[in-house]
Amino acid sequence: MKICFAVLFAFSLSAPAGAEDKKDTPPPRVVVEPVDGKPVTVKIGTAVRLRASGVAGSTFTPKVDGKGQLNAVKIVQQVDQTPVLGADTMEYELTALEKGRVTLEVEVKAPGGAIKKHRLEITVE
Repeated sequence: MKICFAVLFAFSLSAPAGAEDKKDTPPPRVVVEPVDGKPVTVKIGTAVRLRASGVAGSTFTPKVDGKGQLNAVKIVQQVDQTPVLGADTMEYELTALEKGRVTLEVEVKAPGGAIKKHRLEITVE
């Protein structure tokens, strides 16, 4: 019985679970994802996301006009560890590096030759 109380007392003095991790955890990143197709106004360092999709086998060609850092992520959906057929999706995150305007245009070319363009305009304050 004394051992149980000693163990409980020792646990009560220790920090709560995960308290050490909170000190080293950076704050969450803010990513703006406009869904209405209108231009967006953000502050320097804020990332803005554009999703572009096309039929399977499409090629994606991004073009940035202005000062910005572009990161791309290909989305692969799976069911029972098997990729789903039908569409390719790319996510582009554009981080503005200085004040002004930055534009991202992604050209999606389908295997049959059809071209679709996705456009994102950012004003940086």
